[in-house]
Amino acid sequence: MQVIERNSLASGFRRVGTLLCFGLLGLWSLPASAEWYVGGTVGATIPNGLTDTSGTGQQGGTLNTFTQQTTLAYGGKVGYFFESHKWLGLDMDVSNATPNINAKQASVTGGTGLGANNGQNLRMTVWSTNLVARYPGERFRPYVGGGLGVFFANADGASSADWAPGATGFAGLNVKLIEHVSMSLEYRYHYATLRFDNMLGPGRGFEANYTSNTLNLGLNYHF
Repeated sequence: MQVIERNSLASGFRRVGTLLCFGLLGLWSLPASAEWYVGGTVGATIPNGLTDTSGTGQQGGTLNTFTQQTTLAYGGKVGYFFESHKWLGLDMDVSNATPNINAKQASVTGGTGLGANNGQNLRMTVWSTNLVARYPGERFRPYVGGGLGVFFANADGASSADWAPGATGFAGLNVKLIEHVSMSLEYRYHYATLRFDNMLGPGRGFEANYTSNTLNLGLNYHF
């Protein structure tokens, strides 16, 4: 597997920051009288592998599942809870992770033969807009939510990149620490179908379903 570039973490943070700025501008027109919040998250992404995989271009055929590595995840969010319905809100969330593809021997049914897959660095950035329902407690506030987003995937050094629509769902517990500051513990699920036309060589690629489970610890500031 190729060595991950030293600046990949800094590049990921820049991408998260840029997308959060766009999200903040998109929510700016909402009334300021209710509860606004911004936050950051860090945790671990446990991918389920790239499943239902089929070859594209010259590759063709049906490939086996590509397993992926558990990885650090980090991101941020900006959100808003309505004044008239304090239990209901919207948020814009951006997360970044590197669920790299493991090196393995891949089998193929139909299409051209496929030799050893030497593994691949994969960076995944997810930008989602979500509906959130939160118990309006004084200190302990469990919540659930979900929405739609855009998944940006990039395979370093393979001239393979993709973006695709996807879905996200989550559940967590928000705990008020002090005035204006809270902590959250959250489980998040991601789903998207990705296509990499050159992952296996020039003109040889695959399409697969990407799903992952992420456990996040977050710190939030409430206006």
